[in-house]
Amino acid sequence: MSITSQPIDSDLAKSLSEKSDQELIGILENPADWRPEVVDFARLELGRRSVSTAQIEQTLTEKTKLKDEELQRRSSVPLTSWESVFTALYGAGLGLLGLLFVWPQASRFKSEGYILKSKKSWRLYWFAFGARLAAVVILVVIAVATSH
Repeated sequence: MSITSQPIDSDLAKSLSEKSDQELIGILENPADWRPEVVDFARLELGRRSVSTAQIEQTLTEKTKLKDEELQRRSSVPLTSWESVFTALYGAGLGLLGLLFVWPQASRFKSEGYILKSKKSWRLYWFAFGARLAAVVILVVIAVATSH
């Protein structure tokens, strides 16, 4: 346990003291999101409330396990029918302009842990874009062949 390096504002200390044990443990769960003195105060406040280090570690371990399970579940979720339809329309209907829609969509899927959705979005977009190009080439060949 570290010692508070900077004094904490009394209003902030009061606010933190009013938080539940779970809220204070949440601060310890994501220490990078908080100022060091807030993390230290949360740790001290939990100690003052007789919450043991073992209880804190157990809660943090359980939360980490639940997050990992959720990320594992999300990683194999397929595209919905509507997501598939719109992604295909972006590729076939909009061509390269469809990238303006697919890129943020696939990036959001990936950042939220939907890895399969992200990969399928890109595959479906490029497949539909390729089908569009093939159709254009076939139509041009037919037009050239029939004009002679």
